[in-house]
Amino acid sequence: MLQITDQVIIVAGSPVQPGAFTGLVERHPQVEKTMSLEVEARQLLTNFSRQQLSDFIRSVCAWGGYPGTAARVLGQNAWPDIQRQFDSAIAALSLDPPDVQSALRAVRRVRHLGVSFSSKHLRLLRPDVCPVLDSTLSEMLGYPLNSRGYQRFSDDCQKVAALLQRLGVRNPLGRDGGKWFAADVEMALFVYVKESSR
Repeated sequence: MLQITDQVIIVAGSPVQPGAFTGLVERHPQVEKTMSLEVEARQLLTNFSRQQLSDFIRSVCAWGGYPGTAARVLGQNAWPDIQRQFDSAIAALSLDPPDVQSALRAVRRVRHLGVSFSSKHLRLLRPDVCPVLDSTLSEMLGYPLNSRGYQRFSDDCQKVAALLQRLGVRNPLGRDGGKWFAADVEMALFVYVKESSR
């Protein structure tokens, strides 16, 4: 679990200075592709066609390193089921506050989308509140790969984002007003965990 104080973030037992998050995000291997997928995802939040959602699922699975997952998802789920679960997830993310736990549960009902790939879809749809929780982060940071673990990880990433913003740490992703999102924090944590395990 992350531990957050006024001046430092404890990641897997090691203190990380808030200012280090800028460089960690900059070293993430997928920054440009991620930002373009966020734009694609924003169009789905208001209304989506079958083609748009199918293309989005293919893009997310390729971005996540497993393009073959999309073929299984689209080939082994009935379209109305996929549409219903994504509608439910988007509705949960539209609440105030967003219900990321219910959103994750909805997308996970689509066969072949486990926690990792479900969270990848949510991360692109609502990067302000939704990080990615994959097996590497789960193992290194101690958040269970389930909806409760995802909610806790989301909450902690949002707390870190608020701290970084309060301290005026530069976000290299160019968010409006220099904001930090939960997903931006997760990108930094992903790089930190990968570099620490070398």
